[in-house]
Amino acid sequence: ETAIYNRLRTLISFNVKAHAYFYHGGTGTSLYKDIPYHISSRVDDLGTYIQKHRFNVVTYINTIDNIEELGRIDYKGKVIFEFHGNNSSISEELYKINSGQDKGYINAIVVPSDYVAEVARSNLTNRKDLPIFVARNPIDISVFYKQSTDEIVNIYPILKAWQGLPIIGWVGRLDSNKNWEKLLSIFAALKSDNSDLKLAIVSDISTSPDVQLFNKKVIQYNLTDDIILLPNVPYEKMPSYYSLIAQSGGVFLSTSLSEGYPLNLLEAQACECPIVCTDIGGSNEIVTDKLTGFTFPVEDDNIAILQTNELLNNGKLRKEIGDTSRNNVSIRNNLEQNIKAYSNWITDLVKK
Repeated sequence: ETAIYNRLRTLISFNVKAHAYFYHGGTGTSLYKDIPYHISSRVDDLGTYIQKHRFNVVTYINTIDNIEELGRIDYKGKVIFEFHGNNSSISEELYKINSGQDKGYINAIVVPSDYVAEVARSNLTNRKDLPIFVARNPIDISVFYKQSTDEIVNIYPILKAWQGLPIIGWVGRLDSNKNWEKLLSIFAALKSDNSDLKLAIVSDISTSPDVQLFNKKVIQYNLTDDIILLPNVPYEKMPSYYSLIAQSGGVFLSTSLSEGYPLNLLEAQACECPIVCTDIGGSNEIVTDKLTGFTFPVEDDNIAILQTNELLNNGKLRKEIGDTSRNNVSIRNNLEQNIKAYSNWITDLVKK
């Protein structure tokens, strides 16, 4: 929802009429306070909303649920399917499009990375006519930059007690794909080398199926005093969180099995926070090994431990990687330039 929010608010700044439509509410909608949006799970509400606002383009994100509504209202505009990762539910949606169950409405595909573009091509062999546009997740570097840690420390008092200690950061749902068990295994090994090390996890616990199992594992590892779970940190506080990790002399760690083009890596880089992440499609388009962070094979904890220790013990290397990362993300993921490219592509699509 963050990537889409950034796109919509920037389009609006270009005088484009851009709205969001949610089938269900959730914590993410708080981000959309300055974006026109509607929430409804009623089937015919979608068509009614599209008719009311006379949109030239409708984008279905991660699902083509209710696409039949376009037939009911005899919609004549362009229709896009956009998806941000690779899992079983996405595969089902791509199968529907490839087999014509979209009723031929889908005119184009939008993805966040080259890796996800390949997923689209391999699953849409019957629909090679569909153009695929890579809309990289942009980052607002005027919001995400190395700054005061007060915003996050004042919310969570334990972080004050950790001041002066190196902190490992991790962001994501506590589920199997985010690979939190590997996180705990790596952190336990790192603790054996550095007893001062702490772990601060940001997670939306309302969408995390493994919270109870996670808590049990923390107790088993005897890490209760060394780990804090920060639930549902407000978006505007996240720059302070990444800055805390960077300024503590710590490292941002990502252990995911699969990612589309993870925004948390971009946010960490913009805040000059050094990264160690799994060498997977999407993530390795953001983190270049030994230049803008370190990448390690998913199955090899030992490499991750060596890389993290190298960053923890080398302040000069941390700074070099932090500086290079911010410079790269400022150029490649520039908010205005990326959305302008997307806007131009959309304009051409509508003209066709």
